[in-house]
Parts: sequence; C-alpha cells; structure tokens
Amino acid sequence: MLALLATMSLAQAAEGDIKYVIGVTGPQDLTQDNGNWSRLFPAENGNWNYFRASGGDYLHWTMDSDLNLTSSSKKLSGRTDLVDHALSLCPDGTWLHVASTNSFEGANDGARIFRYDENLDKARNYKLAEADTEYTYNDAPAMCSERVDAAGFQAVEGDLGKLVILEKGKPTVAREGTLKLDPGIGGSSLIYDADNDEVLHVHAWPVGPIMVVDHYDGTNVEWVKRTEVRVGPGEGDNVYWPQSVSRIEDNYFVAHMLRDEKLQWNQDTGNVYVSVFDLEWNLLRSIPIITFPDGGQGAMQPWLARNGDELVILFDLSVQPSYARAVLSFDEDPDPIDTGDTGDTGDTGDTGDTGDTADTGQGNAPPIADAGQDITVSDIGYVLTLDGRDSSDPEGQPLSFSWALTGLPPGSISELEDANEPQAILSPDVAGVYTVTLTVSDGTSEARDTMQVIVGAPAGCGGCSAPASAPKGSLALLAVAGLGLLLRRRD
Repeated sequence: MLALLATMSLAQAAEGDIKYVIGVTGPQDLTQDNGNWSRLFPAENGNWNYFRASGGDYLHWTMDSDLNLTSSSKKLSGRTDLVDHALSLCPDGTWLHVASTNSFEGANDGARIFRYDENLDKARNYKLAEADTEYTYNDAPAMCSERVDAAGFQAVEGDLGKLVILEKGKPTVAREGTLKLDPGIGGSSLIYDADNDEVLHVHAWPVGPIMVVDHYDGTNVEWVKRTEVRVGPGEGDNVYWPQSVSRIEDNYFVAHMLRDEKLQWNQDTGNVYVSVFDLEWNLLRSIPIITFPDGGQGAMQPWLARNGDELVILFDLSVQPSYARAVLSFDEDPDPIDTGDTGDTGDTGDTGDTGDTADTGQGNAPPIADAGQDITVSDIGYVLTLDGRDSSDPEGQPLSFSWALTGLPPGSISELEDANEPQAILSPDVAGVYTVTLTVSDGTSEARDTMQVIVGAPAGCGGCSAPASAPKGSLALLAVAGLGLLLRRRD
C-alpha cells in the first residue's frame, strides 16, 4: 500500500482558483477490513451511517463524526448471493436497496429489491428478476425521492434499458418504463429535480470525455431531452461511473472516474474526480481528488457524502475502502466553463458557440469556436463537410483548427479527413451518433465546440429529422442558417 500511495498525485484547488471543494486530504483507510460498495450517509449529531458489501450481503455500521466505527456490523438482507449494490435514503427516513445476483444463467442476471425502516430492519423484499438473459443488473442506479422511487437496468443488447418505477414505500414494481441509453447505464445515477419535476439519469459515453444527463418528466417518467457536457479536457480522456450525484445549494456535485486511455490501467480503475455543475448542467469546475499519473492500479466506485460543510469522498483501492475529506466553499460564483457541449441535444439546435477556455493569457481575449449545428441524415450514403469557418477571435488573430471524433457509434471505424483545416470531412460508415469536437487556438488561448452527426435517425435524437435524399451524384446544400455543412451523395 505504501508503494501504491507513493505513485499518487493528490490535487487540491490552488490558492486563487474558484473554490468549491478545498482542503482535500490524502487517502485514508476507512476500515481495516476489505470490501467494496462503501457508502456513507449522514446521521444525527454529525455522525454517519456506513455501508459496505461483504459475504454476499450488505452490512451497516454507525460511525462518529471522525469516521470511527461505533457499532458492530449488522447484516441487512440476510442473503449470501448479492453482488452489486445501490442504496438510497428516502425522504421519510426509510431506505431503498437494489442489488444484483448471480443466478442460473450468468453474472448479474438477477436482481432483488429491499425496503428497510428507519432502524434498517428489513421490512420487505421483492425478487425482480432471475436468470434474465435480456437485461444485466450490475452497477444499477436507484433513487428514492418525494416524487418517484425508481431503479434502472442495462439491456444485454440494444440501446434501450429498463426503468422500474416502484410503489411508494414498497419493494414491488408499479410499472416499467424505458431508459434511453447508448451510452450505457452501468455506474450511473438517478436523482429527482424538484424544481423542474424531472427525473435525471446521469451517465456517460462508453468511451469519451462526455457526461450525459437524460431528463424524464416526473409524472409519467418519459424521456424529455438530453443534455451533454464535455468534462474531460484531454484528447484521450474517458469519463465514466458518475455513481454519486448530490444537489448542494444551487449546484450539482458529481463523483465520477476519469482516466487517460493512452495509459495502461488495471481493469476499470482510474482517477477520482468531483465535478460541479450549475442547475442547468453547465460545468463550473472539475476537481481531481486522487490521481494516478502513470496509470496502473487506480481507484474504483466513487461516492459523495455531505455532513454540514464537510464533504467525504469514498472510493475503493484494491477492495480497501478509502476516503478523502474536504470542505465545501461557495465564496465565489463564477461564470460557467463553456465546453461547447452543454445543452439539449433532443433537437437539431446548436450545442454551443463558445469553447472551453484553456488559458486566457495575460490581456488576451479567448477565441470563439463554432463547429456548426447538429444534423441528422437518413443513411450512411453521405459524405459530410464540417465547417468551422464561423469561428472567430475577438482581437482578429488568425486561428488554427483541430477537429476530433470524440464519440463513435458501436462498430464504426470512421476517421476525419482534413482534421487540421477549417473544414473537415466525415464519411459515416454505420448508423448512430457521431460526436465531433472542434478546437480553435489563437496561439495563446483555446476554445472548443462540439456538434453531433446523427445517421439513420436512431433512438434518442428526439425531434431530429433527416433531409430529403439528393439524386445520385448531385450536391445537396442544406438550407439552414449558419449550418455550414455540405453533404455529397456517394455514387
């Protein structure tokens, strides 16, 4: 463990930076016992409820304000076949527990739902699935709120998952709905937005720097729109496992993993980050909690717990429950970081004009990146010319251009041509969503903007519509103001 800790780089907000999470401590062992799925919830008088998986069950302890155990372990379900866990504290003080099982067909092919009273005594449980080959039940999100109690599960194949709406106060299913995936659901979160009466599903692309928020209405829990935001700034960054989302004041705090895919990692391990968003899901700051600059054996399964002004970030280090402590601070209220990716992608509107400013420079105004509007085409028979010529610099400085494919549909091997020119060429090879990010630089500062090309009108593109097909061999210019996108039909 000492050799492992020596390779870690623990980051704190530098003096003078925007401060949301300050005074981040180094990693510490939470307990001496091994286990995973460690979760903390605040209790009375600044104390904590602590949970951890062990022996096929989920266990509970009490802890004092200094995170010292003050009770012996208590088995919650009495079972020995539980694998992955999701736990939610309900507004009335009761608890919702969703766990996967390995039954007859394979790993995570079953699920059980438990309800516990305020004292964490088992009230009722329900066998949701067993030997199910259509869905997989690992890393499922669960939510208990004043409006909706729900859990979500990933389909083994396809883009649509299962959203289970539970009866209030019971483990039984009231009805089933559909989750829009692609990206997937594993390691995601559900949270209720009371201001807008929406259920939010926070997840991420299978590989890439984009965090995704799908909005469902609070009455029928049907999909409304999708918001996307670029969180990882690097070319090879992969954002994943946003397992814990908390609303604190007028911000959303998300604990998630982020790693550079160019490095060699052990399984799903990586760096632990806390990203802060405003209520419109504009990114305000991404804060590294524990990082591994050289890859290798990283952390897993992040979690956020708040007690007053204290924030505890949990994670597993080689099945050793660990944590870092920090202090919440809202002394400054900055403008959002405009990554060019935030916005409703349920229609064909522009996903953003100004980019993620990398370095404003002394006396230098950052450029403005404009990758054009999102577009949907009917099939893979188009060659697309992506146009970034509407990008500009407030001081009139010349710009350099760099296009990158930051998201590809499964099975695609498409590459961009002329990626360092104001106009780049994309030839889609399979149906699905292609995410393209344009980075412009004035030599001192950078800005980014992202647009999407949706081929074949897949599920999830909302009100998108494909243009009429042009005759073979002809040129079709889309008559949309400011689109700057030329389509050429292949012979």
